[in-house]
Amino acid sequence: MSSSTYFNGYNFVVNSCILEKIHSYNLSLNEFLLLLYFLNVDDKQFILTDLKKHLKLSKEEILSSLNVLIEKDILSLETKKDDDGVIREYISLTKFFKALDNVDTSSDDFSNIKTYLTDECNLKLKNTDLEIIKVWIDRGFTYDVIKDAVDKSLYNGSFDLRFIDKLLFQSESKDSSHNKKNDEVLFDYNWLDEDKK
Repeated sequence: MSSSTYFNGYNFVVNSCILEKIHSYNLSLNEFLLLLYFLNVDDKQFILTDLKKHLKLSKEEILSSLNVLIEKDILSLETKKDDDGVIREYISLTKFFKALDNVDTSSDDFSNIKTYLTDECNLKLKNTDLEIIKVWIDRGFTYDVIKDAVDKSLYNGSFDLRFIDKLLFQSESKDSSHNKKNDEVLFDYNWLDEDKK
């Protein structure tokens, strides 16, 4: 098996603030993988064959993990009837996102950036997008700094959260006094050059 084969599989991404919350639930690896899968897919329909294929778990492991996640009030299983009258099962992460919601979503910066993205940029934000934006606000980035990074991302062709996060990280490490709220401006003096005068 060539090394390129390992990178053709399904990619899972998790934000660090979500990871902290997941850690508090004390989940097994299988439970964590099941939750991670549903955090990453847009279609939350519960299809056992897809789960077995992507997670490499048995039917029993998946159902056992699902049961634990429901018991721990992390997710719920809901049924919906489609247009053909077929009843399908879907995973809801509403309870999990409510538990994550420890950042004041009424803050001006959060509301302003959310309004900017949805109304002015015509973007449809997912719950995970909003959680990442909350992390940026929690890290102290202002509306103007986030908006600037979003504009650069859109200028490059898409709304890319990873690109925006990288821009914010770079701006933070270059000069945090201009990018974060309530930071002190440090006095910059090179005392080694003093002897040369």
